[in-house]
Amino acid sequence: MSYVPPHKRPSNRNPTPTPVPSSLNPKPFASPRHRHHQKPRLIPFSPRLISRWYATSTESLALVPYDSEAIERKYGSKPLTVNVTDEAGLVEEEERGVLRGIVEKVARDLIEAGQHAKEESRSGDVKLLVMARVGKVLFRGDRSVCLDSIIKAPTSERGLNKLHACKTFYTTVSEEYIREVEELLVDKCGFKFVRAKERYYIRVLDKRQPDLIISCKCAALHDSGLELYKVEHIPLRHMVTDVSCLSKNFDLRIMLNAKRPVKNLDADVAKGINQLISAAVIDPEVKGGLRWPLGKESAADQFVIMGVWHTEHKILNRDKIRVNMRQADRFDYHSSTGEDANEIWLKLSGLSEQLTEDHLCEGSIVDMIQEVVALIWGNLLSNSTGTVVRKGNNENADIALLAAPSLCQWPSAFRGQRNQSRRSTDRAGSDRFKIPPSDTISNLATILVMVQNQLVMNKIFATEAGGVPGFYGSWMAFGLSDV
Repeated sequence: MSYVPPHKRPSNRNPTPTPVPSSLNPKPFASPRHRHHQKPRLIPFSPRLISRWYATSTESLALVPYDSEAIERKYGSKPLTVNVTDEAGLVEEEERGVLRGIVEKVARDLIEAGQHAKEESRSGDVKLLVMARVGKVLFRGDRSVCLDSIIKAPTSERGLNKLHACKTFYTTVSEEYIREVEELLVDKCGFKFVRAKERYYIRVLDKRQPDLIISCKCAALHDSGLELYKVEHIPLRHMVTDVSCLSKNFDLRIMLNAKRPVKNLDADVAKGINQLISAAVIDPEVKGGLRWPLGKESAADQFVIMGVWHTEHKILNRDKIRVNMRQADRFDYHSSTGEDANEIWLKLSGLSEQLTEDHLCEGSIVDMIQEVVALIWGNLLSNSTGTVVRKGNNENADIALLAAPSLCQWPSAFRGQRNQSRRSTDRAGSDRFKIPPSDTISNLATILVMVQNQLVMNKIFATEAGGVPGFYGSWMAFGLSDV
């Protein structure tokens, strides 16, 4: 009998089943929360976005940790800011040179970005909007971020992309600062009070157009309902220039956005938006100021709420410069995080009009930028307290424990209750203020102890390795403060 190779011999065992296609294989290391569609960018950027960072000095610089309990909880690590090691102030001549340098760089970027914006928006009704903001330029608290890489970033496209990814602008300021600015602008700078207003903003995602987020501006009615005021797309950002003002308490951001109103809504889109707005209930006890009954946080299985804002504005005006002092209460449905913020920003309508002209007058643009920069530099970048924000320990409490799942395992009892709660309650509404049962609170206390112990160990390991204590966490693009 001839020899039969083993792989050709008959077998009495059951045939090997057909392998499962690779596309159906489970991914054990992928979080179930991220197996669905990716979250659309809250702040859309132009393909030709101009993103810059400048410092008012290049000597005696250092990256230092920035103390902010709220932002540490939000980002999972302590951010860094650029500071000077030499505390000597600028003499008058040096200050004029600094202002001149800021004006030249901002004017160059703004003119170039304005031309790009007009080229991209020839086919639509787009309104250009130049804005200035006061806050703090922060960098990710990561070992890969160093002062040398930040300074050399503008020399290459790869460096610019890395800088843009690790940089954010924190706009929250203190209530004391807001009051100081209001008194200063009215008493010494000739600004007039225009009006105060209250608005609710609802950001809606259309699943058929996941790259576009619709912003619905609403006013409150007497029956705890909302009245639709305006519908528009989230502004497209064409330019963002951040200036670290090292001799001041605050930094400066100047932006160019393109706003595109939605004039003719499709019947289905209008119906879906109206359903969401009519179902909204004003509730000051929840983050964002709005909640929806169970099952009403989406419409027609097509329109989903991305986030809500409740804002109170006080507006001052002089010539074509409008100062908006805003108190904002925000909630992001995708990350289930919220924040309270006091912010100040300037709407520069004179510059916006200049950029929309067919023939740009560079001299007029430079003069306007010089006026704006001088106004902000002399009046808005310093305050008597010398701090960007001063908040109590209980504020932003809903952001706490964001890094907890990455530091420890949830106790099994609490994990089951948490999953059951997600299935049986409305994440958009009642989960934000529902009082947990006593056994859940007990398990939560256990989690707090575990997190505290893990943070202590991380701090020890990071210190021994020469790193920054408390670095272990993720730098999350919350983004709302940048809007």
